[in-house]
Amino acid sequence: MQGKQAKIVSPTQERAILGYLVTTRYPARDRVMFLLSMKAGLRAKEMAALTWAMVTDAQGQVTEVLHVPNRASKGKTGGRTIPLHPALQTALVTLQTARGAMATPERAILFSERGGGAAGEGEVRGAACRGAVCALLTRLRRLYAPGTLPCPCRWGILALEAAPAEAVWS
Repeated sequence: MQGKQAKIVSPTQERAILGYLVTTRYPARDRVMFLLSMKAGLRAKEMAALTWAMVTDAQGQVTEVLHVPNRASKGKTGGRTIPLHPALQTALVTLQTARGAMATPERAILFSERGGGAAGEGEVRGAACRGAVCALLTRLRRLYAPGTLPCPCRWGILALEAAPAEAVWS
């Protein structure tokens, strides 16, 4: 017996979601969360573990690739390197600028209002951040993409698989 084909987020739904994210309390952070899922195919666990060192060079500038080490992913063979979609790269630069002095290499990219703890003020790690990522993406799915994947944390993989080769960035 063959399973059902998973529905993916359409370009129209993606535009609607990005439009909504502008109205949230933390639009730059929320845009990065959504684009990390859609354009880089990251899981909530991987997003929660991201630090600025994984997306910046020695001068602190956002690079064209994302380095996900084993500790931040499911892998056991040296991590992985993911090219950044131009929209994601721009969103990361915007978030980095908004965070200012808080965007240092050892700090988490994603943060919450509650913050505190070992990750530094306003930052969350582990289960708390995974929960925040899943909560935002689930809310977006309910509002703009009903009938898509049960867990929107995997939107990006299907979006990439469904995209024609010429639509994927170089």
